[in-house]
Amino acid sequence: MLWFVLLIPPLIMVPWLGYFLFQPGSSYSDLLISHFPNVVFLQQTILTWREIPLWSPTILSGYPFVADPLSGLWYLPNWLAVIFPSAAAFNFLFMLHLVWGGLGMYRFLRNLEISTSAAVFGGILFELFSKTWAHYAAGHVSLVCAVMWTPWLLLVENSSFRKSEQRRIFQPGLVWGIILLADVRWGALAGVVWMAFRIFLCKPYRLESYQNGWTDRARELAAQTSRFTILALPQLLIGLLIAAPLMLPLIQYTGLSTRSHLTPQEALSLSLPLDRLLGLIFPDPRGYAEWTLYPSAIGLALIVVATLMQNIRRRAGFWLGLLLVSLFLSLGSNIPFLEVLGRIPGFDLIRVPARWLFVCGLSGAMIGATALNEMDAVRDLTLGKPRIRPELVISGIAEFAILFSGLVWLINGAVSFNFLWGTFWSVLAAALIILRMRNLIPGHAMAIACILFGLVDLGIVNRLAFEPHPPAEVLGQAKGAADYLATQKGTFRVYSPSYSIPQQVAVLKNLSMADGIDPLQLDAYAEFMERASGVPGKGYSVTLPPFLNGDPALDNREYLPDPKLLGLLNVRYLAADFEIRQPDLHLAAQFGNTRIYENPYCLPRAWVQEKNSNLGVGAKPVEILPSGPNHFRALAKGPGLLVLAEIQYPGWKVWVDGVQQPAQTVRGLLRGVELGAGGHEVVFAFEPILVPIGLGCSLAAWVGILIWSLRWRRSG
Repeated sequence: MLWFVLLIPPLIMVPWLGYFLFQPGSSYSDLLISHFPNVVFLQQTILTWREIPLWSPTILSGYPFVADPLSGLWYLPNWLAVIFPSAAAFNFLFMLHLVWGGLGMYRFLRNLEISTSAAVFGGILFELFSKTWAHYAAGHVSLVCAVMWTPWLLLVENSSFRKSEQRRIFQPGLVWGIILLADVRWGALAGVVWMAFRIFLCKPYRLESYQNGWTDRARELAAQTSRFTILALPQLLIGLLIAAPLMLPLIQYTGLSTRSHLTPQEALSLSLPLDRLLGLIFPDPRGYAEWTLYPSAIGLALIVVATLMQNIRRRAGFWLGLLLVSLFLSLGSNIPFLEVLGRIPGFDLIRVPARWLFVCGLSGAMIGATALNEMDAVRDLTLGKPRIRPELVISGIAEFAILFSGLVWLINGAVSFNFLWGTFWSVLAAALIILRMRNLIPGHAMAIACILFGLVDLGIVNRLAFEPHPPAEVLGQAKGAADYLATQKGTFRVYSPSYSIPQQVAVLKNLSMADGIDPLQLDAYAEFMERASGVPGKGYSVTLPPFLNGDPALDNREYLPDPKLLGLLNVRYLAADFEIRQPDLHLAAQFGNTRIYENPYCLPRAWVQEKNSNLGVGAKPVEILPSGPNHFRALAKGPGLLVLAEIQYPGWKVWVDGVQQPAQTVRGLLRGVELGAGGHEVVFAFEPILVPIGLGCSLAAWVGILIWSLRWRRSG
């Protein structure tokens, strides 16, 4: 029952279950920027319109919600947060995935014939990997959830391939499909790890016999390669089919977005700086999430042991190689010739090379568990000592930590927590390894000590990696300005050049924003907004407008927006934390530093005008009927061109008096349709063909897996 220890790491979250977590010193969290607004919007749409939203009008003047990988629409566990959209729901979701990931690692290690205590230790290292907790504190909910599925992917691969369990042959593809639905970015990396592990299992280049000449060796190589291809391709296809409801719309959306113009340099942004490799020894719980990599002192010590001891290196060789390769790739642009990676098609899905460090965490847990298992199994470790003794190297790491911390103290007159903590635990880890290598403590005692060391070391570091904030604080931001805008009559949008109305506040107040933060933005909209906002583009940006120096309150204060262009988007109000020196805008209210300006050039959400007249000139308003996010209904009088201040996108169809008409793209951006004379009922509906195709593919995959499983159960 030792595996119950895996339930301990999530207990760190219990006192803060009802709080939103931030990285220390940070004012932003992706949970509040993206995930929380998405689940609130999803719940509101279902309760109000009795439909699942495929389109979202919340930010960026509208975007295809069904194609956004951050929508959480297709990942079933995310619906826990949809039912209860709160900090507690997201934290509980994180806790569940931690346990799920830890159990998956434990089961995988046991499947590889690792002892119970060593498998528990590996599960602890995986659950408490500092990068995982730092990313959750940064709000990267979907990414963390996807990472926790990875041990299960490797487990079912090992069971179905190595043990020839044909009834499980499609399980790896199924699990990979779930990972893609959880977070397609990690799905790409998990797919690489999965295929690398499959190649390792095939061992096409490690032939058992060399005495029968090149003919037999070539025949064996061809057989192993054929086995790899025949099994891998259907499994990859199964995964893609499972994830088709997201993948098909996403591919279309990405091709129309600013992401399609990502340069190799942008694709390698946020590479791990070389000096951050010190994070292997010294934790940095207040540091940047992308560069966090502390594996625990005992974890690092066991990696050294596995590297230097031949019997352990032989068993953990694949994971040692994977760790080194992933650590190398995480350096990205800091290694000159690695820039070629940015030119590989599809590499933009990853974009942040430092996320290869998640693979380091996975590999480190596998290596640590394997080393601990071998050190427990061997009674006398003094026999067969390697040329380079592990205890000397580990002692050298501890001595380096002491000297480095001392040097920092001499220079600065003080030593920060991370240096003291890393030094303390490096010394303890070295002492433990020395005692075991000299047979002064038995293997089972060392295993228990390693589990305790990992729990305490990583547990405290991870607790310091987040700051809890009460919901009233984070959901009450910009309260005065948001309340004022929410009470204004009519249908309109708000634009903020300073992110004065946070997205979590906007969705709660049912405010539609023309600005927004999202990794995917329509290229045509970004180009239009560059002219409308006056803020020049600075290459790829997840924010619109971009913030050059990362300070929304100040970065765009010198740029003047174009009220007429914003008016075409139905932007009636602008909210800014600085004065906008645009004489056409009228100051309507001020709440603290936030100024609310009214735009006199705001056009209605829909209007009719003469077909060849300038856009907005002679606009005649229309009567807008109650409409959900997937539909727009209006009564309008022609003749003329009905223009909607709504983004045109593939999948939007229009009916005039019940007869489908060709939808037009107005000004390269907006939706429109020609009307004849007289009154008309106009209905726009978002019915993207890729959604039913994707659902059909996914359903076919699930049915196929079910039939296969039932067949094998009956035959068994």
